[in-house]
Amino acid sequence: MARSASGSDIIKPVYLPDYRSWEHAVGHHDELTDVFSLGMLLASVACGLDFTDADELELFTVNRTNLFGVNRRLNPVLASVIVQMTELNRHKRAPDLAQTISQLENYREQSLDFDTSVFSRKEFKESPLTGKRRLIQTHLRDRLFEISRRNRLIYFKPVLQTLNLTVASVPVLLDYRNIKLEQLFVWHPALAATVTEGAPMSLGKYLRFEDAPYIPGVLDKIISEARRDRAEYGFAQLRLVLCFLRWNNLKEEKHERIHSPLLLLPMELTKKKGVRDNYVLDPTTSEAEVNPALRHHLKELYNLSLPESVDLKETSLDSFCDALRVQIQASEPGVSLNKLDRPKIDLIHEKARQRVDQYRRRMKVRARRARSAAKPEYSYDRENFHPLGLQLFVQKVRPTPMPLRDVMGAAPAQAPDDSTVPAFGSAAAA
Repeated sequence: MARSASGSDIIKPVYLPDYRSWEHAVGHHDELTDVFSLGMLLASVACGLDFTDADELELFTVNRTNLFGVNRRLNPVLASVIVQMTELNRHKRAPDLAQTISQLENYREQSLDFDTSVFSRKEFKESPLTGKRRLIQTHLRDRLFEISRRNRLIYFKPVLQTLNLTVASVPVLLDYRNIKLEQLFVWHPALAATVTEGAPMSLGKYLRFEDAPYIPGVLDKIISEARRDRAEYGFAQLRLVLCFLRWNNLKEEKHERIHSPLLLLPMELTKKKGVRDNYVLDPTTSEAEVNPALRHHLKELYNLSLPESVDLKETSLDSFCDALRVQIQASEPGVSLNKLDRPKIDLIHEKARQRVDQYRRRMKVRARRARSAAKPEYSYDRENFHPLGLQLFVQKVRPTPMPLRDVMGAAPAQAPDDSTVPAFGSAAAA
């Protein structure tokens, strides 16, 4: 059995001094062994280490997955290649030497696992330890943002987990010309004051439960989702979208209208049971969060710097809109930003009517499926003869006895004569 430098037997893959591989020590040699040896030579040159020294070999093994601790100026692609080539596990080691050489030759075109440019920024060098940690966390968070069409924080689409409170507050049976703005759940002065103060508000004041029967089911589902998020993640992700940004990507799809939530306010939704259930919406803070995914996307796309949050007690939506308008016009004077205070009543009235119609059609389809699924049980077996025609007569045609007929003194109902069933069965069999 082969022995290591300390004299102990080699019973598992280990790093050996003098640039030797554990595979050489056990008498095995192949292409993967050569890859490991070349990786150790490359690590020695790149990190300035002498692997004939046991201490320097231990320094490499401790920092192998983070070679920047040994050489801060090491190229990330080179560090990644060294990690792949010096794997003790042969199944995880880089198998193709030609591909590895191609990565080193074209290292400028390789994608990096971590962009180290954040370390060379002026604000990073001048920041204290806590500031540097915050910059690194912000950089890592920005790399997690997905700006594809699957991200609904950028490309918003209504789903069952969302409820448009403005549409739900429209009285469907009333002529839209008689609807007042104060009756709707929009950002009018009364609602703005309630939300800014953080006071709980009853949704029954605005939502039309009698016109839109789908509202309680959606609100119950939202409460259930928030409760499950709080149990699994420790916090709820329920947010009230104060305003949307409807914009166009002028660099890619110029004619596509994108609807993105802009300001998100953390909320708690509770249900108080009673003769008529009451749903209460309670703001947890007065600071509205600027959509982080949208803020990152606009920064990368148009270099627009939006704040992370807006305190509604200190900054109004008009002031926030004016600041965003100034940044847009400074970049491109031809692009304008318009703030819509009053919604188009006729448009949201039509949306509310369509939403109610869709719910009613869905309920009809569900009831039809339930009726078709509840088929009567029947059997033509001689031991258990219940023909379909007789079961349909019992279920659909024969009158059902009144529930209080016995109390009112009616004559007891006679039990059916079982002798008729065999006769009917014999006739059917004949």
